[in-house]
Amino acid sequence: MQKLSHRFLHLFLVLCLIRVALSDGGGKYSKSANEERQFRVQKLNFVWSKAVRQLERPELKRLEMELDELDSAYLAAKDAHFSGKDRDKQQLVDLDKQLRLILRQLNVENILDALEKKAKWAHEHEHAGSENDVHHDDRFSDQRLTELWQSAKNAGFSKDELKGTVSRVIQ
Repeated sequence: MQKLSHRFLHLFLVLCLIRVALSDGGGKYSKSANEERQFRVQKLNFVWSKAVRQLERPELKRLEMELDELDSAYLAAKDAHFSGKDRDKQQLVDLDKQLRLILRQLNVENILDALEKKAKWAHEHEHAGSENDVHHDDRFSDQRLTELWQSAKNAGFSKDELKGTVSRVIQ
């Protein structure tokens, strides 16, 4: 009996080793490598993180080369804007158009739509300020509760609904 269980263990280990050998070994375009990819421009990191889930390796390779070029170009355009050479941000607008064209060619234009939604949401909530302030410091002792509270505030509830909720939670 002990010999039989030893054989099963041996077979199990061999099968595990075969699975590891056949799996994606963490190459340049593996899931783990792609999740670690960092561009200097945050917008491009967002695009890359979404593209990894939607594109195959050849398209990812092409996108990586395009984003590398755009990364440098975005930084140069930002420098030009801050130094006063491009006051109306035309270079950045042109680069955004170029990014949209690249994503359209790869049939993943939805990534840029998601980026625009994210930017719009951040902008709206950055300027929302005091109109959503119901709880004085928006901090609870439990981090999960704080996160839920922020979600509730951003969900569009009225001040009265939020005040009622916070008073029940604090009790």
